[in-house]
Amino acid sequence: SCREAEVEDILSDCLGCAPMFFDGGGVTLTGGEVCMQIDAVRDLLEKLGQNGIHRAIETNGSIPRARELIPFVDEWIMDFKHYDDSKHRKWLGVGSSPVLETLKKVTSEHPDVLIRIPLMPGFNDSEADAATFADTLAVYAAKSSVRMEVLPYHEFGKAKWAQCGMPYTMQGRLAPEARGRLEAALKEKGIRVVRT
Repeated sequence: SCREAEVEDILSDCLGCAPMFFDGGGVTLTGGEVCMQIDAVRDLLEKLGQNGIHRAIETNGSIPRARELIPFVDEWIMDFKHYDDSKHRKWLGVGSSPVLETLKKVTSEHPDVLIRIPLMPGFNDSEADAATFADTLAVYAAKSSVRMEVLPYHEFGKAKWAQCGMPYTMQGRLAPEARGRLEAALKEKGIRVVRT
């Protein structure tokens, strides 16, 4: 279930939890897509920062206005699902071009970036995909502060589809070697790969 809330109410909840933010903890805004409510998100991030609370966002980078949040975010976490614009558009409804533009801006301006590649069977898990991902992302990972993580496909969200009355259409299993293959290709390009 979900509920609507005003920025001030969310801020109040976050401030009430602040004693639990130790060892660099703070607030991570995620979604769906957090940038769908960009003005409210910016307001909340500004206010969290004014109160000394560490701020992170998780975004897919497809909304160009997401780039406006760079000054208000302490850790930028961004998914990059596919390098091929037409395949990205077919599977996700939007091309990869705006995502790459956001990656370009964020990796050139932000000091703490984690790029995640969620591996999905039959979509981005082939040997050819691994090499092209590495070639595509090498330029964005030139800054030493940029980290990349490969996330293997899982079905943890399957029940959410049923709750929403929607069919779960993802099929297939991820090849056991897919994650290691992509991690190795990224490392070969000098990309810092992490597992969190």
